[in-house]
Amino acid sequence: MEPDQQNMDFISRNIDGDPNAKLVCAALHDHDGSLDMNIVDNPVEHSLLQPDSGNPMGVRTVPVFTVDSLIDIVAIGKIDFAKIEAEGVELEIINGIRSSNIPKIVVDCSPARNGESPMQEIRDILEMRGYKVVTRGWMLFAKIL
Repeated sequence: MEPDQQNMDFISRNIDGDPNAKLVCAALHDHDGSLDMNIVDNPVEHSLLQPDSGNPMGVRTVPVFTVDSLIDIVAIGKIDFAKIEAEGVELEIINGIRSSNIPKIVVDCSPARNGESPMQEIRDILEMRGYKVVTRGWMLFAKIL
């Protein structure tokens, strides 16, 4: 998943025909539709939120999907392991996982959400869903029990 086409072009070249890779030029969120993505001069800092660094260059509308919809779109059946790093919208992505049972999840909970970390909210949600959660620095590791 990568919502920026320029970044997606680099990813595509890096995986060059790998039959196990499925690329989707979109963002993950808690609903399906589209949202405005803030574009900055550093392409790794583009965000659906106000970017925490970089010089603003504009806004681009991008498609967004829930994890559940993504599984259907790319016809992968299930996800065994998810690593989520999404420039501050990790909480929305976790909230968008409604029917998928992902055994292992790692979330980057660095303070990219208006200078705040969503660590506690994400931890609470995952523990309510039956995950054992441990943290190390800004990383949250969750495993379904």
